[in-house]
Amino acid sequence: MDKIEKITRTIEDRIHHFYCDECHEYLGNSKEYDDGYYHKIGNFELRFYLRNKWHKVEKYLCDDCREKFLQNVENTLVGLGFSLER
Repeated sequence: MDKIEKITRTIEDRIHHFYCDECHEYLGNSKEYDDGYYHKIGNFELRFYLRNKWHKVEKYLCDDCREKFLQNVENTLVGLGFSLER
């Protein structure tokens, strides 16, 4: 004898939505995998080592805001007297 039982299952997906931290433009979304990994769209990290300490900035930025941020960092460094090594 074959008896069929129907079981209803609920599946929950975790979708991460990303926005630019500066202009709030929608950057896209990424599905979280079972192991907890998800692609961080627009993730920007900048780190530097100074006085035996690591300093960092982490943001989500669109292309335009990332370029503006890097230009601001460069202008600030030049204003402090830094120059390009050649």
